Amino acid sequence: MNKNVLKCISVCFTLILLFGSCEQIDIEDIKNDIVETSNVKIITRAETDIVYPLTLIAFDKASAEIVSHTKQNSAANTISLNLPKGTYKFIAISGIELPDNIEGLTVEDIMEMSDGYTETPLIMGSADTNIKSDASVNISMYNVVTALSFKLSEIPDNIENVEITLSDLYSSINFNGEYANAIPVTIACVKNNDKWITPTVYTFPSPNKKVVLSITMTDKNDNTQTYGYTY
Repeated sequence: MNKNVLKCISVCFTLILLFGSCEQIDIEDIKNDIVETSNVKIITRAETDIVYPLTLIAFDKASAEIVSHTKQNSAANTISLNLPKGTYKFIAISGIELPDNIEGLTVEDIMEMSDGYTETPLIMGSADTNIKSDASVNISMYNVVTALSFKLSEIPDNIENVEITLSDLYSSINFNGEYANAIPVTIACVKNNDKWITPTVYTFPSPNKKVVLSITMTDKNDNTQTYGYTY
């Protein structure tokens, strides 16, 4: 037999063996593994100024777990997220610094003010939306805190320290906007000429219909006097 013919037969057998050993790939399986996403534009509106950064979180409505989140460091008209089809609770938060890694949080997890107050207003908003395709979601944000400031006059000259305590105020809020953990909140005053004043602080409301306000004054000899008021 011609040598060239033998070489050709040998190559043909080799190609048959190579192609015969390949695994069959099902194109349908590849298509099923592809998760289609929709572009969701989030538009936030607030009656008061937003303090940046603003954090936007998309929770899965059924599991209450985080699906996606982003942080906006300056003013912009919209924020965009790419999300699979589904029903989501969108939360927008301004005025509180959240950790960079918030994976694993649920809507029941709380954000806490350790002192019971902050010097930055906290505003939140939410929207429940079923995403089927590209969409726009509007979130109206509102204050979840109250601004407080105090100015005390006619304080005796021998007083060296003044504190105001409010009993009790909530100290935390979850992503559903539900308050928790009521504690006494103490705010230090500073002397300004003949008056004792506090900075403007922001607190959560009280679980009680009335709040007790206590003014504690300490003189040069560490003697303390406390006066209570209910409002």
